[in-house]
Amino acid sequence: MVILTRILKFETDGRDIDIPIKIYVPVDKQDHWQCEYEIVWPNAVRSSKACGIDSVQSLLLAMHKIGAEIYTSEAHRSGKLKWHRRGGGYGFPVPPGIRDLYEADDTSM
Repeated sequence: MVILTRILKFETDGRDIDIPIKIYVPVDKQDHWQCEYEIVWPNAVRSSKACGIDSVQSLLLAMHKIGAEIYTSEAHRSGKLKWHRRGGGYGFPVPPGIRDLYEADDTSM
């Protein structure tokens, strides 16, 4: 079950297309928790998961993975990806090693 959704926009051919990001409810796997997510890029759907000791950790790690994927994507590098405005960030945390990629509003995370 999807519990969180964010829609980014990608400009192509003079129009914005939706890039939905869906985060699913964390699931108890007995020895760990797992949180699945997907990013619907224009050319492919990227599905992945993050595992943690509890539901909160699995969700937080999934959000970090999403942030890392967005900030290292060709869509981001092209400058045509946005959430509220171009260059304003995407509202997802990233792992410490790539925080230098943060933009605008995301730098306060």
